Amino acid sequence: MKCIFCGQTIDEGSMFCSYCGKPQPKVKNCVKCGQEIGIDDVFCGYCGASQNAEVMIHKQNESQLPPDPVEENVEKKSSRRNQIKKMKL
Repeated sequence: MKCIFCGQTIDEGSMFCSYCGKPQPKVKNCVKCGQEIGIDDVFCGYCGASQNAEVMIHKQNESQLPPDPVEENVEKKSSRRNQIKKMKL
C-alpha cells in the first residue's frame, strides 16, 4: 500500500507511514468489487454495493429462492390475454 500523504510504499495495514510519520486512514475492501473504501462506509463509492454483511447474505439467499407462483400466474394470464387480442384482430 502507499502512504496517502507522501506516496511512499509502506507495509499493508500500517497505521502510520514509516517515511513521513502521518497516520493512515483506516480502510477496508468492498465486499462486491474489492476497491478500498473507508472503514465506516456503508455503501461502496465505486459500485454502490451495501457493505452490510446481513444485507448481502439476504440478497444471496433471495436469489436462490424458487420463483413466486403468484407472479408466474400473472405473467401467464398477461401472455394469454395478448394471444387472445391477436386472435381477435
